[in-house]
Amino acid sequence: MEFIRSRKSKMGMDLAPLIDIIFLLLVFFMLSSTFSMPALEINLPKSVSHDLAKPEKIVISMDADKMLYVNQKESTLETLQGDLSRILRSQEERVVHIRGDKNVPYGYFVQVMDEARQAGAGQIRLVHERDGSKI
Repeated sequence: MEFIRSRKSKMGMDLAPLIDIIFLLLVFFMLSSTFSMPALEINLPKSVSHDLAKPEKIVISMDADKMLYVNQKESTLETLQGDLSRILRSQEERVVHIRGDKNVPYGYFVQVMDEARQAGAGQIRLVHERDGSKI
């Protein structure tokens, strides 16, 4: 007696092309996310406490050479108030986050905060890195 297996037609979907597309999308998003980080290198001060605030929408960045950036667009101390007021007009929450290099002079830092207040910032939050060594 011979056992003969009947040939069944393949009733499934070939997943290889789907896996290829998902892999390509993964590579694309991994590469594009590395370019979204600002090219501005800032050494943020460290703090033990960490604020779990909402995501940053308006960010003023200052590097050690006193270069200013508003949401990754270059600005100066003279044009900062106008740049910020244009952005703040379209925002409900007038929260400005300041990312300043730890080597920025205190007087310059205060000038930037004052310009942000004059532009209409309701709250100014300071961005820092979490110091995990003291926990």
